[in-house]
Amino acid sequence: MCWVFARGRLQAATGKHPTKARFRPRAQEGPPARGQALSEDVETTALYAALDDETQEAFLRWADGQPNSSETVRFLGALMAHWTKQGKRFIVLFWDRAPWHKSRQTREWVRAYNQRAKRDGLTRLILCFLPTRSPWLTPLEPIFRLQVREQ
Repeated sequence: MCWVFARGRLQAATGKHPTKARFRPRAQEGPPARGQALSEDVETTALYAALDDETQEAFLRWADGQPNSSETVRFLGALMAHWTKQGKRFIVLFWDRAPWHKSRQTREWVRAYNQRAKRDGLTRLILCFLPTRSPWLTPLEPIFRLQVREQ
């Protein structure tokens, strides 16, 4: 799962380091008007997150800029290294249908990783895609909705 935040809003409110949570500022107070585009010149940060269903432990990684396939592959590499150290045989990752989740680069990386994992005894990765427009199926979504509303 990946969320995109703009720099400045939370940092200014909390005084936290700029690599911490950042929320997208709006052009006006109140909810954005229907069809209102957010400024593309805003410096953004992407948060990649995975939640362990058994322990409720969240695995988080920040990435500068908009989410893309390269950042997704970096996140997956770190995630799989983490679970290999934990001794897991496989993990199942439920994803929405974001373009960077379905990209050729990501699919090829997952295929190559799973071949290497099978050969070397590493944690295997199983991807399951959620139906389109179904945020209620994502366990971390409510947490981020609350954070955005509080800001």
